[in-house]
Amino acid sequence: MSPPPRPSVRAFSLRVRCAGQSASRGARRFLSSVLVCLAFFGGPSPLVCHAGAQQSSSDATKDAAGVLFDEARALAREGGDANLRRAIELLDSSLTLRPDPEVEKLRDGLRILVGEPSPADRGESKPSAGAGPSWATVVARDPDPAVVTDAAARARMAATGLPWKVRDNKTGIVMLLCPPGEFTMGSPASEADRYGVELQHRRVIRQAFYLSETEVTQEAWEKLMGGSPSCFKGAANPVEQVSWNDCVRFCASAGLRLPSEAEWEYACRAGTTGAYAGDLASMAWFADNSGRKPLDAEALWKRDVVNYEKTVLDNGCQSRPVRQRKPNAWGLYDMHGNVWEWVEDSHAEYPKGGGTEEAARAEGGARVLRGGGWGDGASNCRAAFRARDALGDAHYDVGFRVARTPG
Repeated sequence: MSPPPRPSVRAFSLRVRCAGQSASRGARRFLSSVLVCLAFFGGPSPLVCHAGAQQSSSDATKDAAGVLFDEARALAREGGDANLRRAIELLDSSLTLRPDPEVEKLRDGLRILVGEPSPADRGESKPSAGAGPSWATVVARDPDPAVVTDAAARARMAATGLPWKVRDNKTGIVMLLCPPGEFTMGSPASEADRYGVELQHRRVIRQAFYLSETEVTQEAWEKLMGGSPSCFKGAANPVEQVSWNDCVRFCASAGLRLPSEAEWEYACRAGTTGAYAGDLASMAWFADNSGRKPLDAEALWKRDVVNYEKTVLDNGCQSRPVRQRKPNAWGLYDMHGNVWEWVEDSHAEYPKGGGTEEAARAEGGARVLRGGGWGDGASNCRAAFRARDALGDAHYDVGFRVARTPG
């Protein structure tokens, strides 16, 4: 099948002229931007070359911005209002990663082509840094350098114009901003105890998202859903014995969602590339330290797998209150250990050649669990480790954390 025809320059000129009848001042102001758009649709231009050159940089932020630019360009070439509007969204995301006046001109020119007035024509200004979303209360506008130690990550967070820490109004859950970016998902062949389903590949996180600072607690669950189903009771303990279906119902009741698997690993790593996002013993509750006495869970598993669970339980290993171990470099607690965490995705092989943050979904089947739990050895708590379970299964070492897209 042949590709759809490209819109002609004349068609664009007519479109702009029609938009100009109701907003001629805006149309004139963006005329130069529209000319840039025509080059964007038709072929190579200085802007395209500029973006391509920046995409080849080793800097992850620039790589991600370049990927978004290319996706926007491909959509714009296909034409049609839906594709152009999606291209505008992608360019918005690109600009949060790497401000660029030429890309901003292009984005604004596309807005004219689809008949959208500019913020100035609407009498609006850009949102002030830290302006809170309607569904949440701002706790901290700017990332705390003592928590978010990576200056580049703080800059990417600030570039979104969104507050760093907010509290969801309906559940009281505190959520932290995760900025757009790019990372290597999975584990290298050299990583100890890895599995073949952890194939390394690049992932682009195109849009900022909020992720709960901790796993959902029993207090938060009871506030929204009623009594706690958990085995190990405690208001500040993570809720457990909840199935994927249960978690989806919780999210639907609060306007939240589960993170995609890519979002989860991106947030867990917080810019790191090793098996763990830091020192596991200081960051995680796992079988070695969640009981009355220290254990060597990996050695126990190899020595006596039949009695492993009994030995762990007899030692008093269990879930622990959240926020008791050290957070990762983005301020997120218990991404390793305490309870396993459901994510949105079906369990499937990773896409070869990379992908985006979008969740892989299939009807029925198993869903992915991440992070390891209080009863696991260190290897199951690795950032890349993937487990799975059926949609309706619930266990005393499985909980979740929630995400939300800004807006």
